[in-house]
Amino acid sequence: LSGQPPHAFTWYTSKGDPSLKSIHQITQDSAGYIWLATWDGLLRFDGYNFERNTLPPERGTNRFISLTVDPQDRIWTIAYDNMLYCFMPETGAFIPVDSQGKLFSSVSMLNGQELLLTATDGELLTMAFSDNSFRRLAERISSDAEPKSVFRQEDGTLWYLTDTGAFGPA
Repeated sequence: LSGQPPHAFTWYTSKGDPSLKSIHQITQDSAGYIWLATWDGLLRFDGYNFERNTLPPERGTNRFISLTVDPQDRIWTIAYDNMLYCFMPETGAFIPVDSQGKLFSSVSMLNGQELLLTATDGELLTMAFSDNSFRRLAERISSDAEPKSVFRQEDGTLWYLTDTGAFGPA
C-alpha cells in the first residue's frame, strides 16, 4: 500500500544454523535481544548472530518448547522434559525450578510479579517470583483436550488454547 514505509526481511534458514530448524516460541527482552525456544537449544539473537545456550548434559535434553521473559530479563523456559527453568543471561546458567512434582507445557507472563503456567495435566497455575509459590487458577478445562498455551488479553481475560480449540469467556 502506498504511504506505508518499506520493510526489509532477512531469511534465516537451518542451512546456516541447524538450531533454526524447529522453533517453538519467540520473545524479546528489554535490551532488544530476540530469544528462541528451539529443539537444539535456547537461542539469543543480537541482530547479527545466534548464540546457543544448552542445558547441562545430565538433564538429557536441549529441546525447548516454551519461553517468556520477566521484567528482570530472566528467561523462563520449559524444556522437552516438561520442567521449568530460569535462564540467567548474565551467567549462562539454567536454574531448575522446584515445581512440586508438576510438569508443564507452556509458560507466559501474567504480570510483572507472576508467571502463568499450563501443566501437562491441564491445570492452569501461577508462580509468584517472590517465593516461587504455585497457585492453581483452574482445573483441566476439558478431559479430551491437550493444553498448548494460555493467552492473556490486555484487560486480563484469559484464553486457554488446546489441541481441540480455544476456551475463553462465556
